[in-house]
Amino acid sequence: MSLAACGSSGPSTTASAKGLTMWALNDQTILKESVDAYNKDHPDAKITLRLFANDDYKQKLRVAFGANQAPDLFFNWGGGALNDYVKAGKVDALTTSEVHTDRYTPSVLRSATFDGKVYGVPANGLAPVVLYYNKKVLAHAGVKPPKTYDDLLAAVQKLKAKDVVPLSLAANSKWPTLMHLEYLLDRTGGAEVFAKIASGDSAAWKNPPVTKANQYLQELSEAGAFGDNASSVNYDQGSSTALLYTGKAAMEVMGTWEYANIAKAAPDFRKSGDLGYTAFPALTDGSGDPKNIVGNPSNFLSLNSSTSQKTEALTYLKDYVLNDSQGCRGPPPACTGRTGTGTP
Repeated sequence: MSLAACGSSGPSTTASAKGLTMWALNDQTILKESVDAYNKDHPDAKITLRLFANDDYKQKLRVAFGANQAPDLFFNWGGGALNDYVKAGKVDALTTSEVHTDRYTPSVLRSATFDGKVYGVPANGLAPVVLYYNKKVLAHAGVKPPKTYDDLLAAVQKLKAKDVVPLSLAANSKWPTLMHLEYLLDRTGGAEVFAKIASGDSAAWKNPPVTKANQYLQELSEAGAFGDNASSVNYDQGSSTALLYTGKAAMEVMGTWEYANIAKAAPDFRKSGDLGYTAFPALTDGSGDPKNIVGNPSNFLSLNSSTSQKTEALTYLKDYVLNDSQGCRGPPPACTGRTGTGTP
């Protein structure tokens, strides 16, 4: 999930006939550092890293695998999307002896584990989704960061009166809307409702909290929480991010990777101290724990089963990805016995 750079942009490292190819998203700073470190130690067989925007990347990866032109290593989100490639025989399993999978937190690896085998190495730390807000915009409208859903609805009306979009939402990209729905579902029915859906229980979609969560989302939309043009706002173009730091929107529900995007696109705004973040509001009549956080357990790097350079790929995954020099950075970290760094 990233700010947009052209998906057809060229390699960010020097290409080599002997080297590995890797595809990833363009906001992966930690990953880029690990590639640079590998290339420094292997000048005659460097990794060629191509970086893409989020939505563009997903399509290009599908096409590349279909044409047998996929990279040796590829960035992914684990879960069902990775499992589709696994079931198609496109991804190699990774063993503890090959890449030291035992150094990662078991709960993190779970998203890349299918039928007891691991198919991905964590490429970054956990990425919780939080409620970002522009302190100056909220103060101008006489609004405090909402702690409850009722607070949020009240804030929407006050912010609309100031001609401010209450919640910046890149609805055109679809997945940002799901973050709102995930939280509303969790707040309404608790984590077990989503867990049943994730397990493949189709009957779980008929669980009353699912309907209720969608009703809450519809209520927010009808109240004007997302403005009038959310369906035309695209995340990869940086539009929703810009609405927040330019003061045209007051809040945004987004993962912790957004901090790096804001720091890059609007360093003065970040330095001003006007950027704040807090937990997603609680539902006073919901059964979910208001302390629950949704987000990405991690992103992963997986190995193309058709690679002709498996030994080199395993060396990179074992010795350079989230190694000791990187401190298995987060926040929070994906490795056991480590302390994450970064903001938020």
